Amino acid sequence: MKRMHSGLKVSPAPRRPSESGLLTLSQLADAADETVHAVRYYLREGLLVPSQVAANGYRLFDRSAHARLRFVRRAQRLGFSLSEIRSFIHDAHRGQAPCPRVRQILDARLPLIGQQLTEMMQMFERMSRATRRWRRHPDQVPSGDDVCRLIETEPDEASPSAARRRSRAKPLAK
Repeated sequence: MKRMHSGLKVSPAPRRPSESGLLTLSQLADAADETVHAVRYYLREGLLVPSQVAANGYRLFDRSAHARLRFVRRAQRLGFSLSEIRSFIHDAHRGQAPCPRVRQILDARLPLIGQQLTEMMQMFERMSRATRRWRRHPDQVPSGDDVCRLIETEPDEASPSAARRRSRAKPLAK
């Protein structure tokens, strides 16, 4: 934004696509509601390829780049890494369907995410119980080996990983 003499900020005129319909990097970022930094990063990561490079060195993009940015954003919202997204794009360019692998990855991740959600809900419950109990206790200055009496008075519960190990352990032979 430019500053006028009165101190008011004036927005520059909107940038328009070139006569050829190609977009500069900043125009593409604006159209896709992405930052220029993100678009440059996607270029470095091989997720975007310019349609051409102008004589002045500007990278120019056609409308398919906008669709590609939407694809990348949607895939990221589904939890795919940029490496995975890059491989999907690569497969599609080679004429191979990435969809079976997309399904396979999500099918493998869903149980893990479910487990993480369960553990997070358990933590939420522990934290909620602790904060309710702690309302009854005054703050104290540590004494001896104490650090924080609130935490130190919490009951010892088996960690989630220890509970999983116990559930997988075979019973001892008698």
